[in-house]
Amino acid sequence: MVNKLTINSFIIEAIEEIVEEKNKFTMESNFIGPNSTLDSIDIVQIIDFVEEEIIKQGINNIDLFEIIFDYDCLTFNQFSDLILKKING
Repeated sequence: MVNKLTINSFIIEAIEEIVEEKNKFTMESNFIGPNSTLDSIDIVQIIDFVEEEIIKQGINNIDLFEIIFDYDCLTFNQFSDLILKKING
């Protein structure tokens, strides 16, 4: 079962693997939007990483790109909430 803590751990793991200055990010940091300091490629890689981890948990047919770009800005925590909402649909 995928819960909020599991999703958060996927996001944190993605940040640690992808982002060079990983220590300056928390779950309340801006993920997408005008105040985000991430490069576009990092954002795409984080989304892909998290989606792959969710699929490994047996949850298929989830397209995080589809849900994320309906928003102008999101923190990592809000991103996590959206994923959980999508899974629990």
